[in-house]
Amino acid sequence: MAGRMAGKVALITGAARGQGRSHAVRLAQEGADVIAVDLCAQVETVPYPMATPADLDQTVALAERYDRRVLAVQADVRDPGAMGQAVTAGVAELGHLDAVVANAGIAPLGDRGVQAFLDVVMINLSGVINTINAALPHLSAGGSVIATGSVAGLLSNTAGPANGPGGAGYSWSKRQVADLVHTLALQLGPRGIRVNAVHPTNVNTDMLHNPMMYKVFRPDLDELARAITGRTRLILLNSPHNPTGSVFTRAELAAIAALAVERDLLVVTDEVYEHLVFDGEHVPIAQFPGMRDRTVSVSSAGKTFSFTGWKIGWVKATPELVTAVKTAKQFLTFVSGGPFQYAVAEALALPDEYYARLRGDLMAQRDLLCAGLSEIGFEVYQPQGTYFVTADVRPLGYQDGVEFCRNLPDRAGVVAIPTAIFYDHPEAARSHVRFAFCKQPEVLTEALRRLSRLTG
Repeated sequence: MAGRMAGKVALITGAARGQGRSHAVRLAQEGADVIAVDLCAQVETVPYPMATPADLDQTVALAERYDRRVLAVQADVRDPGAMGQAVTAGVAELGHLDAVVANAGIAPLGDRGVQAFLDVVMINLSGVINTINAALPHLSAGGSVIATGSVAGLLSNTAGPANGPGGAGYSWSKRQVADLVHTLALQLGPRGIRVNAVHPTNVNTDMLHNPMMYKVFRPDLDELARAITGRTRLILLNSPHNPTGSVFTRAELAAIAALAVERDLLVVTDEVYEHLVFDGEHVPIAQFPGMRDRTVSVSSAGKTFSFTGWKIGWVKATPELVTAVKTAKQFLTFVSGGPFQYAVAEALALPDEYYARLRGDLMAQRDLLCAGLSEIGFEVYQPQGTYFVTADVRPLGYQDGVEFCRNLPDRAGVVAIPTAIFYDHPEAARSHVRFAFCKQPEVLTEALRRLSRLTG
């Protein structure tokens, strides 16, 4: 087959599934023969199912559709000897080697112990080194080495406590991969061998779509940048975020602010949960360089003072932007609760101790509900802020959150909200439901007692 890789042979690790499979199939489509390497076994600290021999066989079948030769090898990138044997066997079978894609990786997020740190470093970093070391004797001028990094390795804030030791190891190892590639490119350039890294983020694979990854809801800043066109005028931002409970980090907000300044966009930011942050900090985006004159900050008494029925809120912005907001609002509502506004003005003068007590009480209620839901069998995504908890119902035998919530009042006398209704792509949250913990502890305890009937 004619193509950009016609007559070439490519080695790919982590080839059984995900990005590795995609690389193998694409390179075969471009005319390359492929050495497809994968562990095809479970690493104990990894919380999601890893690739199997059947997955590797499927990769082979997909690549062979393009009439290319594919040698499948089950080998562990942590083992230099095994990788050497895999490459030697591939070169003996296919004749030579022209390109290496060191792609194998794991992301064991959550509380998996220090062993998770060691496992991810051995696979994501040592595995890259072992793969390149095994391949280099067979590469000549014109050859190419590509290592899979990650945007996580380019950020400074991805090794937080919620990610656990494995998350810390993931970020650290991906940073080292970036440094390795930079240094190795300088060493191999004189030999005519190219060395590059790709740094993906939030790729639609099994590594991403698993409960531990869902525990850390993060914005895809690359997708945000791609979504902005010449017609875009403003960014809508919500942090602390409903329904996920995530709180945007300072680095994430700085990136969004820089994007807004670069593209000359306004930012309307919903900060109604600004005082309900339990992990991390609330950082107003208006404080970043260039943002004061382009930010409209929205907040509400409904969340901070538990007056949801009063419908009293406020905006903060430059006089010109406030005038624009008032112009738009006059066509949305004729009048708000005048007497309530005086009450809220008094509440806004409350001392800091009020907010600290509110936050402490809600954190205790969050911990009570999260622990109880976990004990019942839900997969719980503990929120950093707001007063909502997202839980996955699949461990209880359900697949659809809407169906679960429709049946829940009859089955348990408890009400939940299916979070799929908040999503542009509902399938991403099909099995997720939202519970509120802005209730007295005895109410939450009774709710948990009733929910325990689901597994009784």
